Amino acid sequence: MRSLPSLVLVFVLAACAQDSRPYSSGPDADAGRDLGRQRDASLDTDHDADLAPDLRDTANVPDTADAVEEVPNPDDVDQPPSCTDEDQDGRPGSGVCDLDDPSFDCDDTDAAIHPGADEVCDGRDNDCDGEADEGLMVNACGGCAVLAGSPGERCGDCGVYTCDTLDAVACERPECDVHILDRGARSWRHIGIDRAARAAPQGPVVAAFNVRELDIAYVFTATTWHLLDLDDQTWAASGRVGQLLPEVMGSLQAAYAVPSDHANGDRMNSGVYFLAGGLAHVYQFNLASRGFTHQTAVSPQSGWDNEFSPQASQVRAWWIDVAHDQGWYGAVPADHCDVMEDAPITVAITALAARQTVHVYDGGHCQAWVESWPETAFTPFAVSGSPRPAAIHAAFWHQTALYVWTH
Repeated sequence: MRSLPSLVLVFVLAACAQDSRPYSSGPDADAGRDLGRQRDASLDTDHDADLAPDLRDTANVPDTADAVEEVPNPDDVDQPPSCTDEDQDGRPGSGVCDLDDPSFDCDDTDAAIHPGADEVCDGRDNDCDGEADEGLMVNACGGCAVLAGSPGERCGDCGVYTCDTLDAVACERPECDVHILDRGARSWRHIGIDRAARAAPQGPVVAAFNVRELDIAYVFTATTWHLLDLDDQTWAASGRVGQLLPEVMGSLQAAYAVPSDHANGDRMNSGVYFLAGGLAHVYQFNLASRGFTHQTAVSPQSGWDNEFSPQASQVRAWWIDVAHDQGWYGAVPADHCDVMEDAPITVAITALAARQTVHVYDGGHCQAWVESWPETAFTPFAVSGSPRPAAIHAAFWHQTALYVWTH
């Protein structure tokens, strides 16, 4: 006789076997399927028949369809008839248009610019998306070309690259201390002298003169003097103007030195001339001791009263050239004083005035100003690489070259 637990197990197994049979196609089976649907629909709390609750669905639209956002197609033109296509690129943009329509042409005068166009690097919004040159390389000047150098980078002798256009740089020379024009040269050269050196000038240069026999130059700021070795372009010494030239009162304007073989013929002393404080100061410079001896101070207006002379107070730079063989001057001394008709200017003193004019003094024959003209007509300033004449504030002719200082 079987026990009670065994009988229970048999009945349970029999029931499971009966439930595992497939549904029949009878009425009872259809009712079971309908009941299953009703139970599943109770899980759809937002009533869109997708069997999953969500935030957006309130109609019978599945969630997967609701999650797709429509992207405007610029090829689908849906502009009103009043919006016309003037540049014939297939995108209207003139007249009364719907500015929000993706087909709107933001520049209806250029067929290369319209929605869907390829963006090119030209600083313009080619595809009408509100941005210019997006995704393309933009250089340091704002353009797309490869630049010859980066803005701020040194170039040439002592220049610095600056943006000339969006796609080009120019080599400017704001850091050049000295501009040099060699005899017969077709372009100026430019050098930078170490301003960090102990004896270097720290302010703008206002006057300078060279000592040809020693290959040196004295360079002046408003308050200091600086000795420059012209052979190796190094600063050798410096000091206060008041200590070197105690007789000079007022601001220095300009200076030049007459070589010893022309000053007095002893080849031991050269003559140095300064314009300062409304006076012309004459010094003797001893080549051996490098000492300055004050000779006299006179009003520079004496002998400066003809049509070619500058106003002394307006002179900002001058230099002397005893060879005068560049062909820069056209004056004939015989037209101004009693000399032979074919006598040339032998000692030329050239002055640059504040009014941007050039004046030439004949120091060999007439001892007078003999010609003048605008700076723009002066031959050296027409040579390639010339500094801006109005920026020149000191100059001297040394050996075979003209040196000018700018600021």
